[in-house]
Amino acid sequence: MSEIPVERPVVEAEEARPVEATSVRSRAEEARRTGYRSRFAAAYLTLAVAAGGAIGSFVVLMANPDPALPPAWSAFKPEGSPSARVNQIVNKIPPSYRRGDGTQLVSASVSAPQGPVLSQDGQSVIPVDVQVIAFEEGGDIHTVDASNAVQYTLCGHGQSCTIDTGKASIDRYVLVQRQALELALYTLKYVEDVGSVTVLLPPSFDQSDSSQGLQRQALFLRREDVEQELGVPLAATLAAQTPRIGDTVAGDLDAIRRISVPHIYFFNVTQRSDGAFMLVLRSELSS
Repeated sequence: MSEIPVERPVVEAEEARPVEATSVRSRAEEARRTGYRSRFAAAYLTLAVAAGGAIGSFVVLMANPDPALPPAWSAFKPEGSPSARVNQIVNKIPPSYRRGDGTQLVSASVSAPQGPVLSQDGQSVIPVDVQVIAFEEGGDIHTVDASNAVQYTLCGHGQSCTIDTGKASIDRYVLVQRQALELALYTLKYVEDVGSVTVLLPPSFDQSDSSQGLQRQALFLRREDVEQELGVPLAATLAAQTPRIGDTVAGDLDAIRRISVPHIYFFNVTQRSDGAFMLVLRSELSS
């Protein structure tokens, strides 16, 4: 039996519409999003503060340039090894000390500490290296090792290094003392290994003694004796312009009286029982 198709009524329906998606955020999700926003805000605020600080610092630097460097101790500064420096000093300082006629006052040399002794025949004086320096201070005799010491010798062109031209005077002697002081200050400032400086001065015409022969004087300074002067520019101690005889300014005279005079000694050389030679510095002529 054949199937007979059955007609069914057609039901009209509305066209299907997409379901609107609804996003429901949980409290945890909302808190997390709020936290992120707070972090970003804090980060931006930090960057803004840093940028503002950098800009402010730049403005301050532009308005206030770097502070000036402290003044140099001196215009002339020796360089190189210790021996190179002392040689530059001895070649630089003495030529600036001149007589009224423009000629150099004295010549200068530098060496390890040494002193004059009579030869075995007693006919001549010869220099010998000294290992110890003994100096009088406050009535006591102190000794220092001469291994870290430097010695300058100022010598005129007369017999036994006397200044053979011009008239001996206090003004000339003051200028010699000033030169000795300047040599010592430069050396103790720029040659770190040096602990003391001895400057042998040319003898004056009236220092000879028939019983002891010609007596000479020396300036002897240790680093601790001029610690204050080494900490300030040289111009605070000695005038930048080297004077001629009789033209020494008041500030230089004060420095000589304050620093040099207490450390100027008569000297001689003696030999110890162990054979070492010792430079003996005394404030008065030895008897």
